[in-house]
Amino acid sequence: MLIEKQVKGDVVTSHYNSSNLLVSEYNQLKKELIITFKNGGKYKYSGVPATDYIRFEMADSQGKLLNSAIKPNYPYEKLSDIDVNELTKKINEIKEGNLRTFQEDIKTDMRNLGSKTGFDLVLAKNINDQLTSYFEKLN
Repeated sequence: MLIEKQVKGDVVTSHYNSSNLLVSEYNQLKKELIITFKNGGKYKYSGVPATDYIRFEMADSQGKLLNSAIKPNYPYEKLSDIDVNELTKKINEIKEGNLRTFQEDIKTDMRNLGSKTGFDLVLAKNINDQLTSYFEKLN
């Protein structure tokens, strides 16, 4: 699951909460996709069009889409392995920050639920949807 995305020039860097992947870097001009795995392995896939990168980035499981749509269709090369400790630390910080933001948003919504004008059904549904989405992502 995508947890953070940054765009600098032609390069899109995305961090994931995934069982196997940590980061993807996509160069839009060169159509190159670099994947960094939790074991430190790095691979560069060439000729990946933006449409396939977007499918990869937004997939429920980046690993499944990588195996089904990227690996079999694009040439790749193994790059030098890296130490992933700093990347793992950064991803954990992103996840903690996202959780804090989510918690604060829910608290604010809950405070506003019983406003002076009465019970807000739309806001209650919004809270329910947010909590449902959050717990689905945990599973």
